Amino acid sequence: MKLLLSNLADRLVIENFRIVQETINAQPILRGSWKFYELEFGAGMNQRISHGLGFLPKDVITTQVSNSEAVVWNYGSFTSEFIDVTVSGACTVRAFIGRYGESHDV
Repeated sequence: MKLLLSNLADRLVIENFRIVQETINAQPILRGSWKFYELEFGAGMNQRISHGLGFLPKDVITTQVSNSEAVVWNYGSFTSEFIDVTVSGACTVRAFIGRYGESHDV
């Protein structure tokens, strides 16, 4: 994240914004482009899901899977339009899907 500080006159405000910028930039999770999904599956299945990201996602951070079901993200089948996931049974899967990397990589 790059804040535009050149138009500010107050040195204290500039320094505070610089600290905020450094703190945000130091957070690894923010070095990427993510979208949060809550996906519901009625039974064990393999499914292709449109993601709408506009790029090929390379990373998934699963935050929760209901009913203790197994989830397999089929990364080799991801495209710039679809993700591919296999679940072992009926469940809800919550995940961040996108791409981790420095801003020029995303």
